[in-house]
Amino acid sequence: MKKSKKFVLFINPKARNGTSIRELEFVGNLFRDNNIEHVIETSKYLEHAKELLLDDRYKDYNFFIIGGDGTLNNFIQNWQLLDDRILGIIPVGSGNDFSKNLNYTKNLKNDIQKLIHSINLDSITEINTGEVKIWEQGRDEPRTFQFINSLGIGFDAKVAYLNNTQKVLPGILNYILSVLKAVKSLTSFNASLKIDNKQFNSDAILITVGNGKTSGGGFYLTPKAQIDDDLFDFTIINPVSKLRLLKELPKALINTLEKVPEVSFYTGTNLELILDKPVYIHADGEILSDKCIKLSVVINKKKIKVYN
Repeated sequence: MKKSKKFVLFINPKARNGTSIRELEFVGNLFRDNNIEHVIETSKYLEHAKELLLDDRYKDYNFFIIGGDGTLNNFIQNWQLLDDRILGIIPVGSGNDFSKNLNYTKNLKNDIQKLIHSINLDSITEINTGEVKIWEQGRDEPRTFQFINSLGIGFDAKVAYLNNTQKVLPGILNYILSVLKAVKSLTSFNASLKIDNKQFNSDAILITVGNGKTSGGGFYLTPKAQIDDDLFDFTIINPVSKLRLLKELPKALINTLEKVPEVSFYTGTNLELILDKPVYIHADGEILSDKCIKLSVVINKKKIKVYN
């Protein structure tokens, strides 16, 4: 089937603290200069992405997401409903963790030119995504979400909550500040885990499920993860003192977390998790709940096609 060369450029004007809108004219000009047919849509409300994906006007269009991991997460909640669309990513968010798996640079012009080159050559990578079902305290039925980069339970998700609700600094600086705030209320939990056929218990402050390598704008919590290997990487950090956490966590920024003895790494295709208390959980940095007591994670059978 001939691939469509028509595109919707979807921008989240609130990405990167509202500064992403400055890039829209620049991106549009590059598409026009290269004679690529496109329309521009600006995110107006939470369900807007879903409406556009299912809009008959755009049934033959592929989508370029101009935003960060949160905007991307919003889109992939409904991507499984589509047939054969191709996704393009122009990272202008605060963290842009997922784009790091596609070897993007920090030069927007170079990245867009690379994407335009990929469009012309039909250079496409098929990547994994995940589905998580969460059960919450006080709620009988589970809720289901999609994720493309990472899922975090415990300390990681509490940091994401603070980072999303208390933005006072740009990018990773705000994330580091959120880490410091979360350390003040550091707590551990007990988890009963089943990763594929391996079942065990663990006390932890953090459990991360990684499709991609980094979270939080550059923390290598699942450093060996690959977005196209049909596996998830799992990282568990056992309870440590606040002082030791502050000492060791920076190793995640320089990709040396493996040197910390309280950190364990696993791989698998699915996870079942029962917690002894309600905890925070995030998907791609977006908070799903602060009352999660049980969850299950699987790799989606259908892969997503992305320009690379």
